[in-house]
Amino acid sequence: MDIEGRNPMALVTVRSGVINETQLLEGFNYMFNWNWQWRYKKQGSNAFLMRFPNKGRLMELINYDDFTLFGTRAVVNVKKWAFDSQAVGKLHTAWVTFGKVPECFRHFFGMCEVAASLVPVLEIDMGTKL
Repeated sequence: MDIEGRNPMALVTVRSGVINETQLLEGFNYMFNWNWQWRYKKQGSNAFLMRFPNKGRLMELINYDDFTLFGTRAVVNVKKWAFDSQAVGKLHTAWVTFGKVPECFRHFFGMCEVAASLVPVLEIDMGTKL
């Protein structure tokens, strides 16, 4: 099933200026009168996830770097979005203790390799008894 093909999605980021949801929708309706009902989902403080009528229309806007949305003073940028291109959640720091690590991995680089198989490694505490 080609989810992207039907109505592709894009991340609309506000590069400068301030814009609310109503202004965003009115600006897109005014500038891109494509007989399309624009919808959004807020993504943080300055970005919106929006669905486009088709891939061709989305590609038209991706070709522009940044543009000012008519009726606002906000400069926005449109980038293609895919289901695997966004973070699922906020990365938190975790302290992990490993048990039953094979003898061949009981050194600094071995522990880095073991830890990296789970998460990005920021620090290894070698002071803890191996």
